[in-house]
Amino acid sequence: MSKINLVILVIIGILIFVIGGGIGLTYKTEESIDSASLPEALGSKVITSIMASGEVTSIDGKIISLVSEGESLAIKIRDDATIYSFKSYLATEGSFPIQEEISFQDIRKGDVIDIRAIALPSGQLEGLSIVIPPINQ
Repeated sequence: MSKINLVILVIIGILIFVIGGGIGLTYKTEESIDSASLPEALGSKVITSIMASGEVTSIDGKIISLVSEGESLAIKIRDDATIYSFKSYLATEGSFPIQEEISFQDIRKGDVIDIRAIALPSGQLEGLSIVIPPINQ
C-alpha cells in the first residue's frame, strides 16, 4: 500500500470519527436535570423514595439529624413510619440477622441508620421508614 493511500485512509477515518461525534452530540437521547429543577424531579411519581444513610447526631422530636462523610442532613420522620432493627445473632455459617420492628424511642444518638424518604413539594424530605442495620449490634 502506498503512502498516499495510507494518508487518505487515515484522513477518512478521522473525518468519520469527527462526524460521528458531532451526530452523537446532536442526537443525545437523555436529558440532564439542572439543579434548579431538582426538587421538582425528586417529587416526581417516578421517584418513589430517596435513601439517606448516616450516623445519628441528634433527635429533636421527630426530626433526626444524620452525618455522613462530613455532611449533615435533618429529616422529619412521619408518625406512621416503620422502624426496623436486627436481633443479635451468632455469626455462624448459614445464620442471618433477624429483622424486628422497634419504636422510634429505640433509636439512639450514634446509631448508623438508613432512612427511606420522599421529597415533599416544599423540597423538604419526609422519612417513611428507618432501618438500623446489623452494624450497630
